Amino acid sequence: MITLRFLAGILIAVAFNLIAFVALSQSFVMERDLGPVQTDGFYRIDLSPDIMSNLNAALTNARIIDSNGKEVPYLLMQEQPATYSKIFRPYRISSYDKVKNCCTSIILENPDSKPINNIHLSIRNADVSKTITLTASDDKKEWYALKAPTLISATGDGTHTSALKLVDFPMSNYAFYKIDIDDSTSAPLSITAAGYFALNTSAGKYSNVTVDWQKSDSASLKRSYIKLRFSNTQVIDRIVLAMKGTPYFLRRGNLLSEVKSSNARKPYYDRLASFTVSSRQPAVIDLNAVRGNEFILEIENEDNPSLEVDNLSVEQLNRYLVAWLSKGEHKLMFGKPELQAPHYDLQNFRDSIPASLQQLKPGAAKSIKEEQASETPTFFTNRLVIWAAIIVVIGVLGLLAVKMTREM
Repeated sequence: MITLRFLAGILIAVAFNLIAFVALSQSFVMERDLGPVQTDGFYRIDLSPDIMSNLNAALTNARIIDSNGKEVPYLLMQEQPATYSKIFRPYRISSYDKVKNCCTSIILENPDSKPINNIHLSIRNADVSKTITLTASDDKKEWYALKAPTLISATGDGTHTSALKLVDFPMSNYAFYKIDIDDSTSAPLSITAAGYFALNTSAGKYSNVTVDWQKSDSASLKRSYIKLRFSNTQVIDRIVLAMKGTPYFLRRGNLLSEVKSSNARKPYYDRLASFTVSSRQPAVIDLNAVRGNEFILEIENEDNPSLEVDNLSVEQLNRYLVAWLSKGEHKLMFGKPELQAPHYDLQNFRDSIPASLQQLKPGAAKSIKEEQASETPTFFTNRLVIWAAIIVVIGVLGLLAVKMTREM
């Protein structure tokens, strides 16, 4: 009984390995070498536009396989198009004087004479209101009126010990600003800082996508067309277009994608985005990972002469895979388009990934089908032999199961 069970276990393991080998060879159609990994750790695998063309529309058919044929969990990450945040930047307080029987006088410096139209005061909470007067100067000798006396409250929001109060005024670029707070008949306010909020913009990193384009004009339709062609299907996140011609122009445009239908006699076009080309600045067409290999830029000329293309670039947001790789060889494999997204535990630990990562650049693409077709199948790699072995193993397992049942 023990011998039969032991033999059955071995045959089951062999059958599963054979089935896994056949399934693995059938699932992947393309591979790229990642090169040797020298030390264990997190690595970033850059997905260039050339590599992105191997991925399906949902970016789910990539897998990392180690030298033992095991799947390695990864995270798919990408740059964000743009992020905006407000940062409080304090002004330097040149003087902070409490004038007896008058007021509290605060002079702020604007050293670069930047155009400003507001000042934020950080005031410790107090259940009082005060009248403030704002004047400005370039030399701290002659002061000019900037804002009429205004009532300001020091009451907070109930959750913080201080409050930010806005003092707005007409746009100006004086070197010094003086705030006089009328507190001659009461205790002064505690002002801890004065400054402004600056808008901080962080743009994502892009890679240029190689594109062939050709421009044509239609006098009857009063439109110009720029046809974009890629050597293979690409993911497009942004198009930057600059035109030249007359000194002043402002034209509307559309980004079109051809839709081929077996029912329609002629192909029709889907409008993906609208934009404006101007003599003042290039047109930036932001897209959300649009996928295709042919697009058309349509520009409406109306009764104006057509324009010439001064510059045209197609860009793709940088994307990459992040994975913990052990020392040794690894491959980046690509499955068929219908391959679903993997589910890894690593998704739950995005915030634990180090900010600084070692980089790996995948090698040239190799078609797995072509390699199999070019190689002469051996006895152990011939699919007919493998399937025959699987059938034999299943048959033997069936006989063993019957024999074990009778003995029991």
